[in-house]
Amino acid sequence: TYYLGLYNLFMFLWLMGFLKAACFMIIAFVGIFWYFSAPGDDKRVPVGCVMKGVYYTLRYHIGTLAFGSFIIAVIQLIRFLLSQLQKKLKSTRDNPAAQLAKYVLACLQCCLACWERIIAFINRNAYIVTCMRGTNFCSSARKAVDLIIANLDVMSATNLITDWVLAFSTVMMTLLSMLATYALMRYTSLADGVSYMILPILLMGVYAYGVASLFLFIFDALQDTLLLCFCVDKEDNNGADKPYYMTSDLSNIIGKHNIKYNVTPREGEEAAAASST
Repeated sequence: TYYLGLYNLFMFLWLMGFLKAACFMIIAFVGIFWYFSAPGDDKRVPVGCVMKGVYYTLRYHIGTLAFGSFIIAVIQLIRFLLSQLQKKLKSTRDNPAAQLAKYVLACLQCCLACWERIIAFINRNAYIVTCMRGTNFCSSARKAVDLIIANLDVMSATNLITDWVLAFSTVMMTLLSMLATYALMRYTSLADGVSYMILPILLMGVYAYGVASLFLFIFDALQDTLLLCFCVDKEDNNGADKPYYMTSDLSNIIGKHNIKYNVTPREGEEAAAASST
């Protein structure tokens, strides 16, 4: 029964990680379709880009998503087992060996938590590279690491600012929703007959937090995608026979411009389809 429970837990973690990765890849495809739709500022959102992202994800990249989410699920399961050991050792106080084991387990938990975040970050960028290149997980992860190292200053600053903005936005959306709920219940007739307002307000806070997290997940995925597209664009193109696809604002920031080009603007979905096949 215990091992069956561990199996069910592992499959749950794997399935949840797989679904989250699939959603991320679909959003990444949409961002790539837009970025590579045309050089410069003449970009447009391709028709049916979401459905095309779903098709390319399910048709070509199920294995990549399964492998990436499998690694995360293994680390999460190991952390769960270590937490169970930590709970068992809490009752032992006079045993020096048990005290040493507590410190060792705490260090292992810290290391595994760091590894989980690092691998999750690499996975996200590997999925984006997979969308652009059509390569397998290991090749995409290696390319993603190379891009991260080559653009460490840009990526670290952008991700730091984005994390703070997302956290602040999530908190503000939740608090404003709870405040609006309180105002409606306090100054209107919507709460007639309600003795305690705290429970509806808390429920609204939980609901608002969930909606804000889902909405900002899309924003975060697109930010990661466009940032990596910019790094790939800067690396692969030269502004002459291979025009930059970045917007004029980004070109002005980094000082790289298209000198002259006479190309037919390719649609992002065609580029992704070609790389996937």
